[in-house]
Amino acid sequence: MKIILKDTNDGKLNYKKELELDFLRGIFALFVAIGHTFPFIFDHNDSEINFRYYFGTNFVVGFVFLSGFLIESSSKINIGKFINYNIKTYLFLRLSRIIPMYFIILIFAFTLEYFISFNFLDRRVVGWENIDLIYFFGQIIFLTGIIPDFKFYGSLGATVTLIYEFWFYIFWSLRIFLKKIFLSSFILFLILIFLRFILGIDLTYDFFLFFLIWLIGAYSTKIYQRYIISRIINLLGYFLLIFMTLLYHPSSVHIISNLPKILNYKLFLIIPFFMIFLSEGFFDFLFLRFESLCKFLGNMSYPIFLCHGPCLLLGYYFFNSFSIYNTWLGFIIIILFIIFISYLFTILIEKPIMKLRSNYKIKKKIYSTSSK
Repeated sequence: MKIILKDTNDGKLNYKKELELDFLRGIFALFVAIGHTFPFIFDHNDSEINFRYYFGTNFVVGFVFLSGFLIESSSKINIGKFINYNIKTYLFLRLSRIIPMYFIILIFAFTLEYFISFNFLDRRVVGWENIDLIYFFGQIIFLTGIIPDFKFYGSLGATVTLIYEFWFYIFWSLRIFLKKIFLSSFILFLILIFLRFILGIDLTYDFFLFFLIWLIGAYSTKIYQRYIISRIINLLGYFLLIFMTLLYHPSSVHIISNLPKILNYKLFLIIPFFMIFLSEGFFDFLFLRFESLCKFLGNMSYPIFLCHGPCLLLGYYFFNSFSIYNTWLGFIIIILFIIFISYLFTILIEKPIMKLRSNYKIKKKIYSTSSK
């Protein structure tokens, strides 16, 4: 297992790594959707906890880690490449990526919750609260899951980590301003500690936890930029992720919940994601062979992550008369339905938004050869 110093430190991801990360983003989003679909289709029982962690929580951690990794990587490239890459430009590029689709799905979810959700309150995924305007307001002002009074809103319960990421993007504008990752992180933690312990604002533990995971992802870019890490480590990372996913089962929930919070299971999940994201791809030949599929999954990841909850309501409305519940056929039908609706959102909303963003002009730096 070799770790070799790289010749360059420009922060760029090679094309094969981009394909791998596109593929993983799509697969992670699909697994999160699968994790939430299972307890919706099958009667609630102990296996719900098991299955949600198999294909839900584990891969949300991967999303957040990867978000920090990619944001810092692109920030480093853009700071060195563009003259006018400042806080305004950074925030426009980041927030224009997530906000339009977010509010469109929020309206979509609210409409479905209002007209449909009363029909299946007994099937609501655990942790997704019943319709309540205060929770809906929390989604609008991006405080769901950050302040305890704003609980997870209905079928958008899974988007709480997206709200975390919204604030992480805002925080990271300090890094763009100072151009120093360690100093920026230190100041941000001081601000959060001040808000929590001096002003007494009741911020949730998960908000701090996922910010730490996001920061570790951001700092990981320094390792990726400096070292070439063996493909064997990449392969071992995949095996470790599968092992840790299977390890989390109902009989271990009480053991893990009794551990000190600093030993949270989510923090241990960073290890396989770290190994996968930072190393040379063991399956590069597959990603290159199925290039279009990787890009397709990457493009679909955000719509799947956002709209799979509302799609459960819509799927219930369309397919309830077919007695799909407690059957694997029903499970497959709902998953395919989620993919189909997500594809429509990708074509009709996501791609036009991305096209508009691409028209935003940033001036490149021009280096004089005489100054060298």
